[in-house]
Amino acid sequence: MYNTKLLSPFLTIVLCASLFTACDKPQKPEDNTTPAVKPAPAEGLTTAEKPTTTESLATADIPMTEDEVAPPLEAQDIFSGKKVTLKDFQGQVVFLDFWTSWCPPCQEPMRHNQKLMTKHAEDWKGKAAIIGVSLDDLVGTIQKHVSDKNLTAPLQLWAEGGWNSKSAQDYKVRGVPSAFLINKKGSIVWSGHPATIDVEKMIAEEISK
Repeated sequence: MYNTKLLSPFLTIVLCASLFTACDKPQKPEDNTTPAVKPAPAEGLTTAEKPTTTESLATADIPMTEDEVAPPLEAQDIFSGKKVTLKDFQGQVVFLDFWTSWCPPCQEPMRHNQKLMTKHAEDWKGKAAIIGVSLDDLVGTIQKHVSDKNLTAPLQLWAEGGWNSKSAQDYKVRGVPSAFLINKKGSIVWSGHPATIDVEKMIAEEISK
């Protein structure tokens, strides 16, 4: 029989670690033939990958620096197809969360975003917005995932072209989840893995400035 006294702490460690993993940008088949040397992951974060790959070759690297002006987001509402840009949220605090439906570490931050936008639907109205940006290949996949998981409180967008989309390239997204906190002046004040910060507190602080 298993020693339950040892098993419980082990499972706890595994579950906690899973919250801080990230999914790499999928590699093309030809890219896997000669593995390239990649930078080490940021401290405290490990990488995961799309199930079709066999070895992680990329990191959840967020190379953009704080206080850098946020690039103009180019994406579309997953349900209406309406084009959305950051200008639509001028003067507001924006929390951008890049994700994919197949990425396990993306799911808990997305559920947390759902809770926050439901909780602050009124007091954050016109002041702050949490926006999900999917890098999935097909908008139908995103629609089903968002609907099935009840993740409709945040504005959910699709960056057509996925990892090769202008938004992913402009924000230098190399792994998901990748998040960016943008202040009312349109500058990036934080970027990284969304599970490593208190999103609610940081948004509230930016609103009050």
